[in-house]
Amino acid sequence: MASAGLKTMQIDPSLLQTYREESSELLERLEADLLQLEKGGDVAEILNSVFRSVHTLKGTSAMFGFPATGAFAHDLETFLDELRRGAISLDDALTEILLQCRDHIASLLQSEEASDEAALMRLRASGPQLLTQLVAYMPG
Repeated sequence: MASAGLKTMQIDPSLLQTYREESSELLERLEADLLQLEKGGDVAEILNSVFRSVHTLKGTSAMFGFPATGAFAHDLETFLDELRRGAISLDDALTEILLQCRDHIASLLQSEEASDEAALMRLRASGPQLLTQLVAYMPG
């Protein structure tokens, strides 16, 4: 079965390189922002930055043909929107789950770029577990 990633799409190599660089920068920013949440600071501003990073990763991943990354980022983005609107309380345990979600996105990106179907299957199985942990924080 062909991957929905690079093997089935023809992507200009320079655009793909730009995507890789921007994704790497977004993942670094996402990690730095999440670690800053643990230290304190302007929570609203940091959460907005976290949201923007995930939103951009979602869109560019979908645009470049990496649907697993885009789908997970979409679900995370939905949760983050509730978090930044104040419907969910942030604590250290939640921040740790969000860091795990960041790592999951990085792994998805790497596996989709490499068209590693075995790794993608494992990641697709573990993603819902992370999302279930997030849903536990949702009100009602």
